[in-house]
Amino acid sequence: MPIRLNTTYISPALGERLSHIPAHPVTALTAPMGCGKTRAAAWWAERFARQEPGACILRQRLVTGSVQEAWRGFCRTLRPWPELCAKMEQLGFPREEQSRGLFWELLCDGLGAGTAPVIYILDDAHLAEDPAFAALLLFLGLRLPERVHLVVLSRGPVFDARAKLALGDRLLELDGGDLRLTPEGAEEY
Repeated sequence: MPIRLNTTYISPALGERLSHIPAHPVTALTAPMGCGKTRAAAWWAERFARQEPGACILRQRLVTGSVQEAWRGFCRTLRPWPELCAKMEQLGFPREEQSRGLFWELLCDGLGAGTAPVIYILDDAHLAEDPAFAALLLFLGLRLPERVHLVVLSRGPVFDARAKLALGDRLLELDGGDLRLTPEGAEEY
């Protein structure tokens, strides 16, 4: 077999764990820097898009801890729905419960009653330390329709114990142990 540079190797065990993402509205993948979170999510998204040709894969990478910057990035990911994007920009980051309710209504109306899966991958979520950001992720996780999935990549915990309890089986958690190569995987690689 010819050697190819820049080939992503995903162990069968990790591939199997990643295959469970569509069964959960929220996936949290936490591991230290350099463990392959972004690469694993990209590998999975590429394969999922091939299996579900109509799927919409949205990606956002946080670069600062600013909630406003995160919100602008979120709005940019909504470009496939221009009207929804404009309404979200007008709304601004939904800090309190009432504005989160309006956010939810706009999101449901904007995405419509489509059937194609929507995958939103949020990378470097550890940068957003504002509790309002975590509250919004929990709010979404508790309400996402079956066809919409939130995949959050972070160096640290995404949800606290209370949030994990509230999410229950809606949450799929993966960590550095899932990304780590076993001796057999290293040999295969």
